[in-house]
Amino acid sequence: RITWERAALDIRRAAERGDIGSVAGGMLYTYWLPEAAACTKRALQHAASRMDAEWACGVCVFLCDVSRMIEAQVLQNLQGQQRYEHAVKLRSAMAATADLIEYPSLCLMHASLELEVAKQTFARVQALIDHSNIDRAVTSSDPSLMGPWLKGSQLLHRVVEPLGKARRLLAVAREAAAQGSRPTKGTVRDIAPEPAAILQELQHVEDQTAFLQNRSQVL
Repeated sequence: RITWERAALDIRRAAERGDIGSVAGGMLYTYWLPEAAACTKRALQHAASRMDAEWACGVCVFLCDVSRMIEAQVLQNLQGQQRYEHAVKLRSAMAATADLIEYPSLCLMHASLELEVAKQTFARVQALIDHSNIDRAVTSSDPSLMGPWLKGSQLLHRVVEPLGKARRLLAVAREAAAQGSRPTKGTVRDIAPEPAAILQELQHVEDQTAFLQNRSQVL
C-alpha cells in the first residue's frame, strides 16, 4: 500500500502539471507498480500458507483496484501511440501476479490488461490504413498504396497474441471460479472487471481483426 501511495503521488503531480503521460518517464512502471505487484504476490503466498481466504480476497481487491485506477487516471487520458506504450508498460509492471491462476479476480485483471494492449495495437493498424482506397490499392500499379496495408498486416499479428492470452485467462478464471478457487469471499464481480464485459470487447476486437486479416489477404 505504501508503494501504491507513492505511485499515486507521481500520478497526481503529473496531472497537476497537465502532462499525465510524463509518468512513463518516472518510476511508476519501473519500480512502484512492479513492487506493488511483487508485494501482493508475497502476501498471497503468505495467505495461502495460513489458509486465510478472507485476507487473500482483500489483497486481490487491492491490486485490482490499483490496475483500475491506473487505467482510469492515466490510460484513459491518453491517445494513440502514447496510450499504447502506457498499456504495454502497465501490463509488464503487473506481471508478477500473472502466474497466480488460482485467483479468478487476478486472471480477469490480467485478461483486461492483455485486451487493452490488443485494442491499442489494433488502433495503430486502423491509423495506418485507409479503407476508402482499397479498390485503388488492388487495381493501381502504384506500390506506395500497398505500403500502409502491408505494414498494417504485419501489426495485425501483434494483435492476435494478446487476444489469445486474454481469452485463455478468461477460461482459467471461469474454471477457477467454478471450482470454488480462492479467494472464496467476495465475488469476482466485486473485485475485477465483469467477465462478460471483457468477453464482449474481446469478441469485438477479434471480429475486427479477422475482417482486416481477410482484406489484407485479398490485397
